[in-house]
Amino acid sequence: MKTKQQESITAGRRAEQEEALRVIGENAAEIIHELKAPLSNIMAYMQLIERRLQKAGVDTQDLPFPVLYQEIKRMGSLCQQSMALISATEEQPGPLDMGELCNGTAVLFRALTIAQGIDLVLEIPKELVYVFADENQLRRLLINLVANAAQVLRGYREDGRIKVSLKNADEGLVLMVQDNGPGMDAQTLERIFDRFYTTKKDGSGMGLPICAQIAKDCHGTLTVFSEVGQGSSFVLWLPAAQKAV
Repeated sequence: MKTKQQESITAGRRAEQEEALRVIGENAAEIIHELKAPLSNIMAYMQLIERRLQKAGVDTQDLPFPVLYQEIKRMGSLCQQSMALISATEEQPGPLDMGELCNGTAVLFRALTIAQGIDLVLEIPKELVYVFADENQLRRLLINLVANAAQVLRGYREDGRIKVSLKNADEGLVLMVQDNGPGMDAQTLERIFDRFYTTKKDGSGMGLPICAQIAKDCHGTLTVFSEVGQGSSFVLWLPAAQKAV
C-alpha cells in the first residue's frame, strides 16, 4: 500500500509527464503546420516542370512523376492525420442518429468496396437510440474502419465481405464493422491502436489510433476481436445521448 508521500511523488511525476507531452504536442503541431506549405509548393513546381517538359516534346511517361505526386500526397495526409491526433477538436457535439449517418455514408462505403468485388452488408435497424457526438468525427471513424477492412481484404480472397451493423446495447449503441480477412495474431492485436504501428507497406499507422481517440472523445470505447484466418471485428460502443448529456 502506497504512503501519502509516495502518492504525492507519483502525482508529481504524472503532472510533469503531462506537461512534457503538452509541450511536445504544441511543438509537433507547429512543425506539422509549417511542413504543409512546402509540400504544396513542391507539388505545384513538380506539376509545372512536367507541363513544361511535355510542351517541349519530352515524353514524360517514363519519368516518375506519378510516384512523386503519390508520395507527396501521402506525406500531406500523414500531416493531416497527425494534426487530428494532437489537436483538440473544436466542433460542438450534439444528439446524433447513427442509423441515418450510416445510411447516408453507404454510397461512399460501396465506392470503397465495389472496385474490389467486396460484398458490403449493412444491418441498420429502424429503432435506435441517439448518441451524443460530433457527426463529422464519427463519420470519419466509420469511413476509416470500412476503408481499413477493404485494405486488408485486397488480394486476400475473392469472396471478401464487410458487414456494418448497429444495435442498441448496454444503455447505448454498438457499431460493429466485421470482415472475413486474414485476421491478426496476438502481437498485432496488442499494438493495433499504437500510433505509427502498421503491418501495411503503405500504411501510416495513424488511422486506428485516430479512431480510438474519436471514440474516447465521444465517451465511448473501441475494441477489436480477431483471430488469424478468421477475420476481424471492430466494436464501437457509444453511450445514449441522454447519458452523455
